[in-house]
Amino acid sequence: MLVLEFTSLIDSETRTTLEDRLGLHILSEVAVEEELDEPIFTIDALSLRTRTKGQLLNGLDLARLKVKSVESVRTNVGQDDPKKVRFVFRSKEDAVLFKSLLERSAIGVGWKFSDFSKKERETFYRTLIQFHDEASIGRFNAELSNYRQGASQIRLTTIQRALLFDAFVSIGIVSSQDRLGAKLQEVGFPADDFFFDLDLWHTGEDVNAEKLNARNVIQEAGGRVTDIKAIGDMLIIARVEGNEEVARKLLAYDRVSRLDLPPSLPPQLFDVFGNTSLPDTLDFEEDMPLACVVDSGIMPGHPLLRGAVVDSNDFDSGDGTSVDTVGHGTHVAGIVVYGDVAKCIPRNIWEPKVRVINAKVLHKGPFGGAEFTDEKRAETQIEDAIRWAASAYECRVFNLSLGNLARKYSRGHQLPWALLIDKLASELNIVIVVSAGNNQSPAVPSASTRADLRKGVLENIYGTDHSLIDPATAANALTVGSVARSEQPAASNLRFPTETFPPVASPEEAPSAFTRTGICEGRGGGLHRSIKPELVAYGGNYLLNLAIPPYKWAGNDPHLGEPSLAFNFASSGRPFAAACGTSFAAPFVTHIAARVEHQFRKRGRVASLNLIRALVVNSARHTQAAIDFISGHRPADTELSVLRAMGYGKPNAERALFSSDTRVVLYAEDEIADDQYQLYELKLPEEFIAGNDRRRIRFTLAYDPPVRGSRKEYIGKTMWFELFRDKTVSQIQSLMAGTLPVGHKIKSESLTPTETRLEWSTVQSASFEAKLGSKLAVGGRARKFHVLVGSHKRFSGEDSFQRYALVATLEHDKTDVRIYDPVRVLIPAQRITNRTRLRY
Repeated sequence: MLVLEFTSLIDSETRTTLEDRLGLHILSEVAVEEELDEPIFTIDALSLRTRTKGQLLNGLDLARLKVKSVESVRTNVGQDDPKKVRFVFRSKEDAVLFKSLLERSAIGVGWKFSDFSKKERETFYRTLIQFHDEASIGRFNAELSNYRQGASQIRLTTIQRALLFDAFVSIGIVSSQDRLGAKLQEVGFPADDFFFDLDLWHTGEDVNAEKLNARNVIQEAGGRVTDIKAIGDMLIIARVEGNEEVARKLLAYDRVSRLDLPPSLPPQLFDVFGNTSLPDTLDFEEDMPLACVVDSGIMPGHPLLRGAVVDSNDFDSGDGTSVDTVGHGTHVAGIVVYGDVAKCIPRNIWEPKVRVINAKVLHKGPFGGAEFTDEKRAETQIEDAIRWAASAYECRVFNLSLGNLARKYSRGHQLPWALLIDKLASELNIVIVVSAGNNQSPAVPSASTRADLRKGVLENIYGTDHSLIDPATAANALTVGSVARSEQPAASNLRFPTETFPPVASPEEAPSAFTRTGICEGRGGGLHRSIKPELVAYGGNYLLNLAIPPYKWAGNDPHLGEPSLAFNFASSGRPFAAACGTSFAAPFVTHIAARVEHQFRKRGRVASLNLIRALVVNSARHTQAAIDFISGHRPADTELSVLRAMGYGKPNAERALFSSDTRVVLYAEDEIADDQYQLYELKLPEEFIAGNDRRRIRFTLAYDPPVRGSRKEYIGKTMWFELFRDKTVSQIQSLMAGTLPVGHKIKSESLTPTETRLEWSTVQSASFEAKLGSKLAVGGRARKFHVLVGSHKRFSGEDSFQRYALVATLEHDKTDVRIYDPVRVLIPAQRITNRTRLRY
C-alpha cells in the first residue's frame, strides 16, 4: 500500500466521484487558505438562450476590456458548462466597466452577468490518497500519462481527467514529520520509555488481519502494544509503549497516520466561595432522571451529592479508585444534578433533579491536570464506560466533557473519538452530550479600550485556532459551546487608561473567549457544513490582566467562573469551586436531556435519541444581547456568525419539558424510506391565528444517519423539511414528482435559518414568524399548513430506512392568549402521505 499527499485546488467532493474508477481511497483532507499576491475580481456570465460561451468569447477583445483571464465553470458532474463562463479582472473598476459595457452592447444580448466578487485568498487542499496495490498505482500513472499526451478516454473522460490533473499543485510522499502529532511536536520526545497513541490507515477489508499486521509492525519496531482496536472503516488505533527510536521507526511506516502523546486535560478549577450552611438531608428518589458522567470520577461524599451517585466504576483510570482526585468530574456532576448551581448558591435552596452514574476514565497527572491511563487508548476507556452504564442501568444520557486538544478538525474526514461516539449513539439509541473544547491560550487582541478588546475576541473565535476538537464534531451527539454569564469580576482594580469598566473579554450572553466554533460553510457537503456546536450554555468569562505587559488572560476570577461543587471540600472547608470551560457548559444540557428522557420513561415509553435531541434543541433560543453584540461587529452575515459560535442558542428545561398556555409543543417519531418524503398537516386553532401579534412556528428535525469514516461526506443520509402554506396535498405531490402543469409554480415558505444552511446537520431547527394575521388566516379561517420531511441516501450499503423525530412548536407573544387546550383538541401532526421524491 502507498500513501501520497496531493496538494490541489479542488476539494474531495469532486474527486470522490473518481475514486472507484482509479482505485484511489481518500484518507484525509486539510484545507489551507493562503493570501493571493494581489486580489482578483470575477464576474460570471450565464447564457439565457441557446448561445454558447464560445460565441460570446469570439466577439470580445479581451485585452481592450482588461480581462486578466477567462475560467471555465464546471457542472456538478465535472463537465465544462458550455453556457457559463467566468471573467477575471485585476481591479474592481475593470470588472464594473466590463459588465456595464456588455450589458449595453449587442454582444451581451441573451447573457446575464453577475455582480463582481472579490477574492483575496485561495484555498488549497492537502489530501492523503491511498493506493491499495500496484494495479491502482498503474491506473493512476496511465491516466496521468494520457492527460499529458491528450489521449482519449480510458477510465476517465477528457473533462474528468482535466478537472483532476489541472488542479494538482504537487504530489509527494508523506514525511515522518507530517505524521508527528501536535503534542510531540511541541514538547519533543521523552528521554526514557513512554506511552504514545498510534493511528494507522487500513484498507477496510479484513479488519482482524489488519490489526494483526499492525501489531506485528509495532513489535518488529521494538514497541509493546497495550491496546489496539479498529475505529470505523478506515483507522486502527493502538496504545504503544516504547522509546524515541521505536517511535521514529514507526513514523517511517507508510500506513501510520499519526503518532502522538496521549491526550490530557489541564487544571481548570479554583476555589471561590467560603463555607455556608448546607442542608442536612437531600431528597433523592429512586425514580429520578439518570445520567452518566464519563470523567475524572466523582466525590460521592460531598454533602450535596450524598445519595446522588447510583454507582461508580473505575475503567482502568490509573488512580485505582473511582473517587475524584482532580475535581473536574465532581464539578461536572454538580451541574448535571442541580442544573444552574450559580442560582442555587445565593438562595441556598438545593433541589436535586438528576441522579448520576460515575464512570471514571481519568486520573490525576503530575502537574495536577487529568490524564488518561498509560496502557489503554482513551477511545477504549470511553467505549467501555458507555457500554457498561447503558447495559447495567439502561442509562440513556451521557456527559462527555472531554476532548483531545491536540486533534482539531480541519475540514477533512471525521476524527476518531467522534466516529466512535457516532456509532455508539446510534447503536445504543443514547444521547451523548460533548463539550466543544477550549482554546487553552486564546490570543490577546491589540486593544486600548474594552470595546476594541471585545471586538478582537469575537473575531478570534472564528479563526482556525478555535476549530472544534475531537470528539466535538460527532454528528449524532449534541455539542455544547460556552457563553459568558457575568462581566463583573472580583478583581476590578485593573483598567485601560481611559476606561471606567474592567477589561472583561465578553459581554453577558456572548461567546466566551475560549470557546470553539464550527465552520457551517455554504459550499460542498460533509461535516464542515454542519451546525456545530448545536447549543451553548454558561461556561465562564476571562479578564485581561493589565498588571505586567505583555498582557495575558486571567481565567481564574471567582466572579467570572462557572460555580459548582468542590471535590476537596473536606480539606479546604469550601464546598464550592469555580471554573471556566466548555466542560462546564455541557452538563447544563445533560441535565435537561436527562429530565426529558425521564419524562417519557414515566409514561412507559422509550424516547429515541432523536426525539430527546429534537426537544432539547427546540427549546433553545439566542438572547437578543448576543445577537446584538455579534451583529454589531459582523453585520455582513450575522446569521452565519451566530450559528457558527452559538448554534441554535441556550436550551431551557421548562420549554423542553412542558407546554404552556401560550406555547404548545407537538412531536412525531417515525422512519422514512430512502429517497422518499412524508407529509404532515399542521392545524392551527382560531386562538392562534387571531390578531396581529407576533407568532412563531418552530420546527426541529433530528435523525441519526449511518456514518463512514472513510468518506469525507461522512453521513450516509441527509434529511430536510419544508413548510407549505395554502397548498393541497396533490399540488405538493406534483411538485415533488416534477409533474406540475406548465406555467404552474409553487414554493415552500421561507424559514430562518434557510434549508441550505441546515441540510448537512443531523439536528435542524428553523422558524416561521408571522405578525400580520393575514399570513395565518384568510376570511377568519386558518390557512392550511403542511410540513414535508424528506430523506436522501448518500451512499449504498446501508439500511433502506432512516428513523427520525420531528418537533413543532406554536408560540404566541401575547401572554393572555390560551392555545394549549384548542391545539390538544385538533390532534395535529398526523402523517398523511408517504411518497417517492423523483427529482434531486
